[in-house]
Formats: sequence, C-alpha cells, structure tokens
Amino acid sequence: MTASDDGINDAGGNDASALGGRPGRNPFNTSASCTLTVRGGYIFIDANGDGLDINGPITMSGGTVIVNGPTENMNCAIDGSGSFELTSGVLIAVSSAGMAQVPTNSLSQSSAALRLGSAVPAGALVHIESTDGEDLLTFLPTKAYQSIVLSTAEPSRRHDVRRLRWR
Repeated sequence: MTASDDGINDAGGNDASALGGRPGRNPFNTSASCTLTVRGGYIFIDANGDGLDINGPITMSGGTVIVNGPTENMNCAIDGSGSFELTSGVLIAVSSAGMAQVPTNSLSQSSAALRLGSAVPAGALVHIESTDGEDLLTFLPTKAYQSIVLSTAEPSRRHDVRRLRWR
C-alpha cells in the first residue's frame, strides 16, 4: 500500500490535516481498544505519515511486515502506544529516527534496531550480516532513512549484528 499519510491507522485522525485548520487538533483515539494483530500474510507499506499508527498494543505472530518511510521526524514507521509483542514473523521498518519505535517484547526471535547519525538517501542499499558473516538482510529502501528495525523468525538462533553497510 502507498499512503500519502499513515499506512494503517487505528488511531483515527489525519496527521496531514487539522480540525479548523489548526495543527495538533485532530481527534486521535487514545483508547486501549485500538489494536493491531498480524498473524500471517504480507503487508508492504510506503507511507508519508506513520507506517503503522496504532494507539494501543500491537501483536505479531507471523507473516511479513515491511514499512518504508516516513522521512519526517514527527512520524515513524511504527507508532504504537503500549506493547508491541512480536513472537514470529519478519519485520523490516526503515524511516526517520525522530520517533522510531521497536518491539517491546521479542524474546522468541532475533531483533535489531539501528539508529544512524544522519539520514541516508533513498536507494542506498541496507545490508546487515551477523558476526559469522551470515546475510541477515539486504534491502533497498524507497525513501531516505535514519532508523532501521529488523526482526526475523529464527527462534533457535540469536544473531550478533556487527555491521551495517549502505551503497
């Protein structure tokens, strides 16, 4: 999905507009009843606003979620309040670093969160490998990025990420 604002939004409101023309006046839902559950499938989001905007808990127990963007620091790839429990699946999220969020509980699989000192231009290849040289991720983001979140469904093996390269 390509979105001019948020990709998946369970919070309500619209980041790109405001009630009465005044910024910060949107009726966002802050109820814990807002949730996102991913149990399988494939979700690809290219968003100018938040990739996943959930004002409640996020649970992922399978599938693949890939988020490109946003590039503005007032938004992020994953914007949730409460927990983000990740027990299985593949998560790749690249975005600005201003509000970057990561899973709060991913004990059953490998996860890495990287925040770079400055933004890298769109089209710069991300390559992450383990200390033993195993390729973990090679990914070509569609937008500039400063934050990378990766989680893979390999519960039997933890990876020690040693380097990040972009070309």
